Amino acid sequence: MKRAFLGLAVLVVALLAGACQSPLYKPAHWRVEVSTLDYVQFLCGASVTNNPESNATPHAALKVELLGSGYLTCWEGRSPRVANDFWETRESDRWDEIETDSVHVNKEYVKACFQHLVDTGFFEEDMLSSLKKKGEVSKGIMVLASINGRKKAAFTADPRVAASVSELMKQF
Repeated sequence: MKRAFLGLAVLVVALLAGACQSPLYKPAHWRVEVSTLDYVQFLCGASVTNNPESNATPHAALKVELLGSGYLTCWEGRSPRVANDFWETRESDRWDEIETDSVHVNKEYVKACFQHLVDTGFFEEDMLSSLKKKGEVSKGIMVLASINGRKKAAFTADPRVAASVSELMKQF
C-alpha cells in the first residue's frame, strides 16, 4: 500500500512539474512569432473619456496601430474618431479634425516592435492598471495588444511603453 501511495505521489509531482511546461502555461516574457492576426494599438496625448455625453473640449489625440501584417497607421487630431473608430455621433464640431497616414514596414521591424512591448513586461499581471470605469479620464497611454494569442488592454504612464510609441512615430 505504501509503495502504491509513493508511486502515485511521484506521478502527481511529475505531472505537476510537466504542467509548468504545458501549452496552458503562458509566461509574461516569451519570444515573439509574428502572425497577421497580431496587433498593438497606442492612444495617447489626449484626455480619453468613454462618456459620449461629456461636454469637455477634446484635446489633440494620437493613435498609432501596428498590425502583424506590417501595416502601420497613425491618426492624429481632435476628432472623436481618433480615439474611437466606431464613434456614432456625427454632430461633433470636430468630426473632420483628423489626419491619417499609413506606411508598410517589414516583418523584422514588426517582430522587433512586438518583442520590445513584451520585454517591457506589458503582459505581466500587475504591471499596468486595469481599464478605467465608464466616464473616468486618464492622461496616460491606452494600450491594446494581441500578440501570439495573449491579449491585454490597459492604461499606463510607463516610459518604456512611451518609447515604443516614439519608435513607431519615427516611421512617418
